[in-house]
Amino acid sequence: MRIAYIVPSLLNAGPVNVVHDLVEVMLQHGHECIVYYFDNKKAQHFSCETQKISMLKHIDMNKYDVIHTHGVRPNCYLLLHKPLSCTAHCIATFHNYVFEDYSYIYPKYVAVPGAYLTLISTYRHHKVIALSRDAMNYYNRWMKEEKLVFAYNTRKVDFSKGLTSHEKEEIVSFKKNSLLIGINSGVHPRKGIDLLIEALGLLPNNYKLFIVGDGISREKYHRLSESLGVIDRIYWAGHHEEAYRYLPYYDIYALPSRSEGFPLSVLEAAAFGKTIICSDIPVFKELYTEDEVSMFELPYIESLVEAIKRAADNSAYGINVQKKYEQMYSPEAFYNRHLKIYKSDI
Repeated sequence: MRIAYIVPSLLNAGPVNVVHDLVEVMLQHGHECIVYYFDNKKAQHFSCETQKISMLKHIDMNKYDVIHTHGVRPNCYLLLHKPLSCTAHCIATFHNYVFEDYSYIYPKYVAVPGAYLTLISTYRHHKVIALSRDAMNYYNRWMKEEKLVFAYNTRKVDFSKGLTSHEKEEIVSFKKNSLLIGINSGVHPRKGIDLLIEALGLLPNNYKLFIVGDGISREKYHRLSESLGVIDRIYWAGHHEEAYRYLPYYDIYALPSRSEGFPLSVLEAAAFGKTIICSDIPVFKELYTEDEVSMFELPYIESLVEAIKRAADNSAYGINVQKKYEQMYSPEAFYNRHLKIYKSDI
């Protein structure tokens, strides 16, 4: 099978990481892949050919069995360039809950039209993949049920990769004898890092928070930690490539998100068998049971504090969530599900 993926850029982040994992599993099973992209940004390595395009540059879509787009610009590219006689099976993936996600990033007068543009951009696709059953039901309000399918993500991690000597010194010096909560995430309101900072003020002093990531809310959250008197118990490591390398040093991995499509960093933590805390949003409730993760009720800080204490006292969470990853979210399960969709068997 010949498969073309179209992405905004080759950046090591979010949906592009999903495409990277798709390419890897498809190549391992003997399929041919190419990745088309628009923007020259700091790129991760792909094991297949990559080619820069523009919205005006036409590609021969009939060379491929499958064309799989990720993002509104790639979707619009297919909408504009797909020939009437196209023989390729055209698929898009929605990586979020579009109206909620855009509302955290843009003002309403941009968010609402942008969300509708995202929906309209898949008009000429055969199938649209949502990342969970809940997300599929969410999008069912705006498109035909037979067009929608779901496929859980995976996350391939290289367990042999470790921290540099400087990175290791950084986290070990900060952690000392504390119980370390870690989060690898963009720093913006949707991820709920402010909730962790508030919870830290209600936890004993031996609890610390290590944040790998950067974003628009960092300065605001820095001021919040100062006002709550916990600034010395938080370390801002900034953005680092392959942030999962920090996971062995965390006692607890936390992702208190207000909205998520399919959280890749939690998959990475599950692959490492880490104890995980997450919010009770629909995607987490679908993916994990309360025996596998320590869940708290949004937006209540007291509930988050209890979830953290519960996680600190129960090593079974990490064992159970790692088993779930291997059974349900492994690269092989990810491959088999996408292959069925590519072959239109769903």
